[in-house]
Amino acid sequence: MRKELALTREGNGFTKAQMANELGISRSFYGLIENGVRNPDYGLAERIAELLKVSPESIFFDLDDFRMNQRKIPQSTKLVKELISICRKIQSSVHRHNYRRN
Repeated sequence: MRKELALTREGNGFTKAQMANELGISRSFYGLIENGVRNPDYGLAERIAELLKVSPESIFFDLDDFRMNQRKIPQSTKLVKELISICRKIQSSVHRHNYRRN
């Protein structure tokens, strides 16, 4: 169970049903998140944290590498862009080579 999430929710005066309603999810799904059975995606975790006026990390610290995984996304995007650039250069080089051969 995510005690910090439950305590924060209760401290803000929300019931599980109210949280689910505010978030646009079912009460049962919210209950699964709070009980630690299901993990929210980052967007939903942010919305929960915003509603409770805390950081996502403070209530979802138990998610594996939660914060680290979010930081890796921009680096992964940069790497993908670099790979695309390299592939285009190779493709252009191959195209020029084939053009000269004909």
